[in-house]
Amino acid sequence: FLNDFHHELVHTTLLRLLEPEQRAVEAYFLRFYTEPASADALGCSVEELGGLLRQALVKLLIRDRLVYCLLRQIERY
Repeated sequence: FLNDFHHELVHTTLLRLLEPEQRAVEAYFLRFYTEPASADALGCSVEELGGLLRQALVKLLIRDRLVYCLLRQIERY
């Protein structure tokens, strides 16, 4: 979905998140799973997934706004 430059940027930026946050972002945004499917893939509830995604997105919004915007753009599709 992303060009090579943006894909690498997102990948390296996600490595700075905590592992549960990384896994949540990868499942929901990069594998295009629905929220319930993402939660199942992570073995957590939809509410827990939502919390992980919120934590990750707030960190990205503060630290790397471009990656935040790229993920939100993916979510729109």
